[in-house]
Amino acid sequence: MPKINKPKDTAIQEQLAEKLQLLRKQKNVSQLEVANYIGLTVGAYQNYENGRREANYETLTKLSIFFGVTTDYLLGLEEKKDPIEAIASMFKLSNASKALLAAYLYMDESDRASLFDAVKKLTTATDEQ
Repeated sequence: MPKINKPKDTAIQEQLAEKLQLLRKQKNVSQLEVANYIGLTVGAYQNYENGRREANYETLTKLSIFFGVTTDYLLGLEEKKDPIEAIASMFKLSNASKALLAAYLYMDESDRASLFDAVKKLTTATDEQ
């Protein structure tokens, strides 16, 4: 029996490609970092970002975990809800507090450690006065 090739849903691949590029730039990470996390070569990952490759369930799951979004969001089935806006609303944060929260969330671990060290020094200096 001949193999039947079913048509690919290019709209979903295009959605995924667009979301991956956007999320990677927002997170300020390289294609190599994403590829290493999901266990692929850079070339294979680039195929996802260029809409030339269909992602399987395992890859979609890894990508959603890496970027902190749902698989539905990656596939264009739901809009991403801004977690900062949700937290700001829940705790009635000012715009300045919202900006601090956003800055903290987008820091890497090294920058967060530096921030904690600086806050610790400030609070220690205040306690000593």
